Amino acid sequence: MMDAHHFLEELTAAVADSPLVRAAALTQTPPYRSRAPFLLPFSIEGRPAEDTQAPPELDSTVITPQYFEVLGISVTRGRVFDSRDEPESTPVAVINETMAALYWTGEDPVGARISTDKRETWITVIGVVGDTRPYGPATPVTPVFYRPFAQAGMPTWLMIRTVGDPASAAQAVKDIAYALSDANPISDLQPLATLRADAVASPRLTASLLGVFAVLALIVTFIGITGVVAFTITQRTRELGLRMALGAQRPGILSMVVRQEMVQVAAGLVLGIAGAIAFGRLFSGLLFEVQPVDPATFVVVVAVLAAGALVAVVIPARRAVGVNPVIALRSN
Repeated sequence: MMDAHHFLEELTAAVADSPLVRAAALTQTPPYRSRAPFLLPFSIEGRPAEDTQAPPELDSTVITPQYFEVLGISVTRGRVFDSRDEPESTPVAVINETMAALYWTGEDPVGARISTDKRETWITVIGVVGDTRPYGPATPVTPVFYRPFAQAGMPTWLMIRTVGDPASAAQAVKDIAYALSDANPISDLQPLATLRADAVASPRLTASLLGVFAVLALIVTFIGITGVVAFTITQRTRELGLRMALGAQRPGILSMVVRQEMVQVAAGLVLGIAGAIAFGRLFSGLLFEVQPVDPATFVVVVAVLAAGALVAVVIPARRAVGVNPVIALRSN
């Protein structure tokens, strides 16, 4: 019977040769499968250990060389794993940009050595890759430490980048696995898009509900502004009639009314922005890559509300200045 290590090697190579597969790789922690990173304390060669502080921690995972190609993770410095990184070779690792920025600010980490076993074994950093969020968009990016399958462990998850339909590729992977060994079946094959959708289902529902309430609030605001402005202008009917009777032109009166009402709208928008800034941090946990005070969002919201308010002001104002001055002067 084929042992697990040999089976995974043969399976990965056979799947990668399939015409339906662009790249295949093994990993210990596939994206969106775990809820929290597996953190390990570590030391950096040449830097003294701090006895009074807890050691820094990193998220460790084991992969095969094609992992970065499968997920489309860019290599920013150095190299990734290849055939040179065998069990008997120098222990190596690849780190992410966050780890490089935190512990090698302004320096090149390629060539530095790290230990995760209290300085007994040193692992050489050979490359730096881009950051990812494998535990979901709400999880902060942590320092990540990738080790090669040939040197560091037993990944149990196969990841593939397909050429065409993922369902067809999934069936091909199952057939290849059973052809190699019927004692090592493949199960639970899912597209990464499905896993990602499941991971963000809760925040997406929250965002959708907030969006619905925001639209309802905008509608209520528009109706409220229209009603208040219409009532205010109705109360000024005699004043407007008198101005027209004394020779004021309708366009000038319309411009005056719109200008006066929009000043009040502008004051309300200023107060609203101040309130949004004050309470924005309360909703920061629901935001993804958007700051609580986002200038672009504020500009769009103000523009939409101002445009709605302008329409709400112009409609009753045009109606009021269109009234015959004699009728306006007779109104109570």
